[in-house]
Amino acid sequence: MNETNKLIEHVMPKFREEWLNRENMTIQESLPLVDDFCSAKKMQGETFEKFEVIFIQHLLGPFIPRIKSMINCGLKPEHSWIVDIPYSTNKTVYKKLSDGMGFNDEQILDTITEPFHPYGVTQLGRVEYVLKEIAKQENGRPILVIDDGGWVIRELVRLNDEEPTVVKILSDRGLFLVEQTTKGHRIFEDMPAAKELIEKFEIPIISIAKAKTKKIVEMPFIGESIGLATKEKLEKLDRVDKNLGNILIIGYGPVGKSTAMSLKGICSQNEKIHVFDTEQKKKDEIENDGFVSLAEIDEKMEYFDAVFGCTGYRSFNVKDTSILRDDAILSSGSSATVEFNRREFLELSNDPNSGIHVLNREYTRKSGLHADISLTDHNKKFTFLNGSFPINFQPEYLECVPHWIIQSTHALLIAGANEVIKINKKYCRENKKWFFNLNDEDDNWILEKSLEKLKEKI
Repeated sequence: MNETNKLIEHVMPKFREEWLNRENMTIQESLPLVDDFCSAKKMQGETFEKFEVIFIQHLLGPFIPRIKSMINCGLKPEHSWIVDIPYSTNKTVYKKLSDGMGFNDEQILDTITEPFHPYGVTQLGRVEYVLKEIAKQENGRPILVIDDGGWVIRELVRLNDEEPTVVKILSDRGLFLVEQTTKGHRIFEDMPAAKELIEKFEIPIISIAKAKTKKIVEMPFIGESIGLATKEKLEKLDRVDKNLGNILIIGYGPVGKSTAMSLKGICSQNEKIHVFDTEQKKKDEIENDGFVSLAEIDEKMEYFDAVFGCTGYRSFNVKDTSILRDDAILSSGSSATVEFNRREFLELSNDPNSGIHVLNREYTRKSGLHADISLTDHNKKFTFLNGSFPINFQPEYLECVPHWIIQSTHALLIAGANEVIKINKKYCRENKKWFFNLNDEDDNWILEKSLEKLKEKI
């Protein structure tokens, strides 16, 4: 075990303590790491001054001090738009943004609370609204998108087919994107229409999704929070004292591994934890950790009582209900609802001939976005925990991960924004390259300072 892993291990008990008492968390006045980075890079009041900024992101406690830091670096709240990631939005944070921070109420979009709306379509519709409102402006300000830029590129692809004038207006002003999510990163790499649009309209993008700091500092604690949230949810459902039965974990990255370890601590000797990962090289690691490694998942095997999706991809489809036993639960550790293909299940539930039905539909609707959604496939019942959104996001709490950990990610976002607005478009044009990872110098600086901050918690 290297020194960094030892440090994470020593800090983990402090993290668990704060997570279990997260109802006592408060919004911080500042994020020291973010302020240190801005100071080190000599980011002044003019850095973001000329930009129209679109934030597409989680509205959790640490967002407030990051916004304050950006205001100190020139951000104009009256020229900023906020599209929340609804499954994580905290009401206190939402209210604070519209209460004395200078943001226009009409530029903070109403959140989503309806559990049966098609999440992706609804979110794209919100992004469409913002893009069209900005296109109506006559101020000519360049546009900076921060955090989940993949939504903007997907919507621009659609608009370019149906309303190309809007895209032309926006691109003439200048579009600059910062991407935090792995899902968005994959869009820029793997979606041909996105790559074509980015090059055609010369949209520079900086991704922090692959930053070393995220992998080393953020991911172990995200994984642990998912494990803790899973245990907490099972306790609320009275599924801990009962036999969990046969468990399947799909994906054995940091999230899958932490989930497996947490479940190991609450399962009886009669319960079996199975792990499937497409990387066969992980077989030894899985078995050394005490779990059953699966080379494949047999669709004909009606076997599993609980499935935990931790891949960040779509890992479970309608046909896969065949592997479930009656009254199985499904829990996601990935962004949005990508893991379990919730949209297709809900669309099929509207077809009386599909065999898929939502149980207690009206009660579930009234329970809101995070309601557990129970369905039947013919006579087999199964339940998407937390509405199929990531199990560790519960909007009653200010933070999913304590600010003294997640501040590293906020520093990365600031670094990405500072880099992308200064990018050399001539270089991009000559090399036909518009999509970049965050530069190593900033990533290494933030990593070093993040580890120093963690040491203070021992």
